[in-house]
Amino acid sequence: MSNHKKLVLEAMKYKAPAIIAHRGASGDAPENTLAAFGLAKRVGAHGVELDTHLSADGEIVVIHDYTLNRTARLPSGALLQSQASVADLTLGQLQCYDVGVWFSTAYAGEKIPTLEQAMDLIGPDMLLDIEIKADKGKPFRELALAMADFLHGYSKKHPVDNVMVSSFNPLALRAFAARARQLNLKVPTGLLYGKESDVPWYLRRGEGRIAHNPDFMIPYFANLLDKRSLSAIGLFRKRPVFTYTVNDMEIAKRLAQKNISGIITNYPEKMLALNLRRPHAGRG
Repeated sequence: MSNHKKLVLEAMKYKAPAIIAHRGASGDAPENTLAAFGLAKRVGAHGVELDTHLSADGEIVVIHDYTLNRTARLPSGALLQSQASVADLTLGQLQCYDVGVWFSTAYAGEKIPTLEQAMDLIGPDMLLDIEIKADKGKPFRELALAMADFLHGYSKKHPVDNVMVSSFNPLALRAFAARARQLNLKVPTGLLYGKESDVPWYLRRGEGRIAHNPDFMIPYFANLLDKRSLSAIGLFRKRPVFTYTVNDMEIAKRLAQKNISGIITNYPEKMLALNLRRPHAGRG
């Protein structure tokens, strides 16, 4: 798998499932930081998954939560004393916080990166799965449109044929795809879904495909191991399936036998060492 530039649209053809670093190599470095993305690249991960929000001044920033409190610290390393919302702060304000020291003092000084900074580091030769954070009841349209506009602009300087855009919210994907079509931007989409309690019950088995027809399905790994799940009975066998977040090596071996195209994991180096193979790559 030496050439990853076409990995997004050709993932189903590879004999090995793509190993995608969840929030970067987040088991060994602070999630969604340049340090985690750089580590994923050094250990040979085939791709990186990251999460995005909009800052108060319209910059696309890379962070998972809607608030800073879990992963951000004051420059002194102290905890934040009150709730701090990503959407309420400008990029300059956001980058005043330290998002590395909570993980380890070895990563003190890491800042919240912009999507552009992350993409510049990751480069065009790794798959890049950009998640639009769009939880139930949260605004999403502005970020979805900004994402299409940003990728269109970025594509004028650097290739983006390694990029896919994902979300749990099919309406966010639909808004992104509509703007992308207007811009003649060809970026595939992936629908995330799972049985977790924070996913609306009506979207837990991939039903969001009714609102938006994605190029990829991205179920929680437990969905694929449940015989009652639509994913497990092959409803989506004609499109690539990635699965999240797989950190158990024995489960990874079982999932590879289901002919999935990609495994999203916090530990890409350990997952790569398994040398997983797909039984029917290239068929269908």
